[in-house]
This record gives sequence, C-alpha cells and structure tokens, in this order.
Amino acid sequence: MADATGFGYNDTVKLSYIRGKQIREVKSHVKIEVLIGVRGKKKMVLGVAVDSVYFDELKLLWTMLGRVKVKGSIS
Repeated sequence: MADATGFGYNDTVKLSYIRGKQIREVKSHVKIEVLIGVRGKKKMVLGVAVDSVYFDELKLLWTMLGRVKVKGSIS
C-alpha cells in the first residue's frame, strides 16, 4: 500500500506565478509518501519519500520501489 499527503509547517512561501495582480502567498508544506508492506497480519514500513508539495506522487513511489528488495514469489 502507498499513500501520499501534504504536511504544513509554520512558514509561508510565494508561488512563482501571479494570480490576478499579486504573487500568491501560501502556507509552506511538503509532500510525503509512505509505502507499507503487509504479510499476514504484520504491517511494516518499507519506505518513506519526501519532496516539494507539487512533486509527482508516482515519481516518489517509483523511487521507493526501486530500493525495496522482495523475496519470494506471487502464487
């Protein structure tokens, strides 16, 4: 299982594009994706990836999957 979400923190950032006549300022946050493995009733964290808020979730997931070593086979 994999899921991504954004976490905010006490800072603001100015976006690089203009909406209307002003540069928009938003609360700072990052994107975090967690990869969980399940075997029977046991769950374990297989990977965590962090990047900027608008980073592609699939790229975060592929980075983590590339580092996971899997033993066994699919039956």
